[in-house]
Amino acid sequence: MRFPEGSSFQYEPGGQVEIATSPCSSLDKLIHQLRFQQGILDQLTSAHQIHFLQMGTHPWFDAAQIGLQLEKPRYLALQKYFSQLGPSGVQMMRQTCSLHVNLDLGETEDLQAKRYVAANLLTPFATALFANSGILERKVTLRKSHRSYLWQQLDPKRSGIRLGNKPGELFSKSSLIDAYLDFAMKAPIIHIKSVEKQVFSEEFTFGGWIQNPIDGINPSIFDLENHLSLLYPEVRPKGFLEIRTADALPGEWQLVPAFFYTGLLYSDTILDKVLEVLLPYRNEMDTLWRKGSFGFESNQILTISQQLMSLAIDGLNGLPDDFVGKESQANLITFFEKFPSQGKTLADECIYRFSEGKSLIFLRDCSNF
Repeated sequence: MRFPEGSSFQYEPGGQVEIATSPCSSLDKLIHQLRFQQGILDQLTSAHQIHFLQMGTHPWFDAAQIGLQLEKPRYLALQKYFSQLGPSGVQMMRQTCSLHVNLDLGETEDLQAKRYVAANLLTPFATALFANSGILERKVTLRKSHRSYLWQQLDPKRSGIRLGNKPGELFSKSSLIDAYLDFAMKAPIIHIKSVEKQVFSEEFTFGGWIQNPIDGINPSIFDLENHLSLLYPEVRPKGFLEIRTADALPGEWQLVPAFFYTGLLYSDTILDKVLEVLLPYRNEMDTLWRKGSFGFESNQILTISQQLMSLAIDGLNGLPDDFVGKESQANLITFFEKFPSQGKTLADECIYRFSEGKSLIFLRDCSNF
């Protein structure tokens, strides 16, 4: 379902409802647009006693009980591919839900490279800050972001934290493009629309297709775009930054990740400070990402996350008032004071409610932020 201004509702493979907003020129406009769209959903469903849970993992049903809700060729191919690798892929498709933050890359090549690198380096800490998937199939999981853990186990050939391959050219846009192109060419093919029924081996990559046409068919630009859409790095360049790290969060806090990344990446001064803090950990990203899935159990993750949240607040405060508005600043500060400053995650609150037998469908109303 699409709206005239470009926003939409979409149905996902496990029955998740995706709300996609159109590009917004200010955070206030983003808040109001999302509030409007969720209001429509509430009007359509509340009379039928249907309520939405905003959480990173499905806390009640297993993957088999949920089933594949969309039997499109693309999703059937995706399910078949992931099933060959283990259970994590099917669980990801049917039992998880995330929050994507889409931000401008910036006008200059230097700024674009900085924002892309910083967004990747933020992954372990954003994983902990926005962890909200500590319950799965009626059991408390070992990690506070079990959704992130599933992605970490899934398929390193098409997911993960992606930086440049040349340490001395980390902030070279051309080097970053070459590294991502190399990643894309080496990723196995999952689905080709022109030969939908053909099954490909795990070793058959897009680069291999270029060298070896399938039944005389060479890949087109359309095929490349389809292949790129089936890559799932934590930060996906699409002409803008699609940042995929945060678990789905309840209504009151659902836009905090957007405010967090905006404060860190849109302020040039704060962006440089972020890189200063995180670049020393560049070669430890995968280890830190695994730690981040446990929330704030690591003092290192907690300390750096608190530092980054403080920088985000400062960054947001330094941006123009007509872009930021008042609600976003207050919401980000309140989240910081209630959760990371106390060494807590939203997953901790959900786990507490679950252990007390309370409903997990809480804070759905986003009109108070």
